[in-house]
Parts: sequence; structure tokens; C-alpha cells
Amino acid sequence: MPGEPAALSWSGGTTPAPCRPAGCVRVLGADHPQTLGSRNNLAGAYESAGDLGRAIPLYEQTLADRLRVLGADHPHTKIVRGNLAAARQHPQ
Repeated sequence: MPGEPAALSWSGGTTPAPCRPAGCVRVLGADHPQTLGSRNNLAGAYESAGDLGRAIPLYEQTLADRLRVLGADHPHTKIVRGNLAAARQHPQ
């Protein structure tokens, strides 16, 4: 997009900025922490827009991947679990 920086340095590497889920998967891989964080953020945007039909499945996918990659007790896993629970509480 115009006005956005071309890249950001992250952990010694260069990634697209901002890192959108599709770009993160392509550049960093599906299990990279930034990719998983991007997917959680996208799910949150869908939730904020009232699109629970997109938010909840994306939270579920992200939670499954966080559990597999980081484990149940990792703080980022707990965040996604909480986000999913909150999204499921919304009236449909």
C-alpha cells in the first residue's frame, strides 16, 4: 500500500510490513510466531466488524496451531484461547 514501509526487520530478517497472514505464510511459514500472531489479529478484526462466521474458524485454526507449536501453557496460546471464548460469547 502507498505510504507503508517496504519491510520491517524482525529477528534478524526482513518481513513484509505489515505482515498479513498470506504474506507471512509465504515468507515466514505457517508456524512462524508472526504468522500466528497475524492470524489472531485478523480474526480480531473480523470479530470487531461483527463477522463471527470468519472470526471464530480463524481463531479455532490459530488456537490449534498455537497448541501444536507452543503448547497449552504458553501466554500466546492462552491469549488466542481467550479471544476464541470471547468471540463465542457474542450474540449471533
